[in-house]
Amino acid sequence: MKQSPITTLLCMKRIAIIMSIERRVIELIKKYDGHIFFAKRFLVITPDTDLKRNVKLASEDAIALLTEYVESFGISTQDISFTDYFPNEKGLFEAFTPKAPPKPLTVGMLIESAKEGRWLYD
Repeated sequence: MKQSPITTLLCMKRIAIIMSIERRVIELIKKYDGHIFFAKRFLVITPDTDLKRNVKLASEDAIALLTEYVESFGISTQDISFTDYFPNEKGLFEAFTPKAPPKPLTVGMLIESAKEGRWLYD
C-alpha cells in the first residue's frame, strides 16, 4: 500500500525531529566529556555509552550535564534522582562503609527520555 505524500512528509519530519534530539543529546555529552584529546582518547558516543564508565564524568560535571539536560529537554527534575546515578563522592571514613552501586546511565536513556519529554527510568 502506497503512502500519501502528506503521510510520507510527516514521517520524514518525525524522523528529522528524532535525529535532531539524538544529535543534541550527544553534543551535550561531548561538551562534558572528560577524555583528554591530546592523549588521543577519542570517545565514540553511542546509545550504549555509559556516562559513568565510558565518559569518565566527575560528579560535579555529571550534575552540570544532567542539569543542562533537564533544562534543554523539559524533563522535570522531580522525575530524576541525580544521586541514583552519580552519588556524592565518599569521604575518608565513608569509603569503608558499604553502599549500593550507582545505577547505570546510558546515552540511550537520555535520548529516549528526551524524545518523550519526561524521565522514563527509575
